[in-house]
Amino acid sequence: MVKIRIFLAALLILSFPEIKAQSKTGDLLVSEINDNSNFIEGYVLLTKKDTLFGTINNREYFRNSMYCEFKAFHSDSIVRYSPEMIYGYRFVNGKYYISKTIELNSKKVNVFLEFLLHGKLDIYFLLDEASNSHYFVSKDSLAIKELKYSKSVKDVDDKQMLVESREYIPVLAYYTLDCNTMQKDILNLNELSVVKIMHFAEKYHNLTCKDEKCIIYEKKVPRKIKVNIGAGATIFWFSSISKKVEPNYGFDILFQQSQQSEKIYLGLGLYKAEKGFEYFHSLQIPLSISYLNPKMGFSAMYSYTFYLNYYALEQGIGAGIKYQTKFISYYLMAELQTGMLVIPVASSLKCGMTIDLR
Repeated sequence: MVKIRIFLAALLILSFPEIKAQSKTGDLLVSEINDNSNFIEGYVLLTKKDTLFGTINNREYFRNSMYCEFKAFHSDSIVRYSPEMIYGYRFVNGKYYISKTIELNSKKVNVFLEFLLHGKLDIYFLLDEASNSHYFVSKDSLAIKELKYSKSVKDVDDKQMLVESREYIPVLAYYTLDCNTMQKDILNLNELSVVKIMHFAEKYHNLTCKDEKCIIYEKKVPRKIKVNIGAGATIFWFSSISKKVEPNYGFDILFQQSQQSEKIYLGLGLYKAEKGFEYFHSLQIPLSISYLNPKMGFSAMYSYTFYLNYYALEQGIGAGIKYQTKFISYYLMAELQTGMLVIPVASSLKCGMTIDLR
């Protein structure tokens, strides 16, 4: 019994610094940086006016809504804040998150909502774990409400019909009772999107508040453009050209596609093979969609490619690794190519570099 007490006392003493650190600030100390980390400059709002400056881990939308990983300048320690601990946080010239208690899937949860617009109506955005978009609105002392829209296909009298549920209509109608001209705009919203809701809220503010403009916090993402230069070799598996190795080289122009997923790029390229044979041209025109993580150092990369000038409906599925510096990344990628969409016809290995143009 004495030994057990000694052990428990020693355990308590060893854990005391950790308990003290957490009780002082209420935050959780993170000992190491996750492989998917992408720390960029920002600040944490402990309260509406109490600010800490440093860098914040910019992760996927869903993870950004669950917690904030903060690192003060000139420090290697990472502090993880949950929505219950702070007022909000913001990336410099970027997304602004604010702590809110909302009802999601019939449950009350605390999350960081992305603050899109502050005015007569406040507009917020949340992307959940299943990549479903949720929009929320609040006004003065009125409670925050979700703007719900859904559609489904149902069998009615042995016929399939599209059924829409537009629960956002009575919510917006109630929140804009002081401006009758907005009722028509509510009906014209149809499917919800960031652009449509922001335009609606901005118009309502301008009609009902002549003294000042609304504040738009929505992140303005400059669409990044990259040039991808690569060279490699392809092994074809047709019987008449069994295991024929075909060197090739060329380039792709990659365009960033989405504010919600900043790692997705659409590409169009031109590659030259040493020779062309059978169904394959010596010039290849790949149309691709790629996943490129912007974090510094090593990370995985993935791509899907459809070759526009091949007769056999050839596509490629690739995976590789890249090393990112400030403006240039170096990569090595393997690709499996299929004909008629599903028949394996070739495999390839390619290396090169990707240069940021803006």
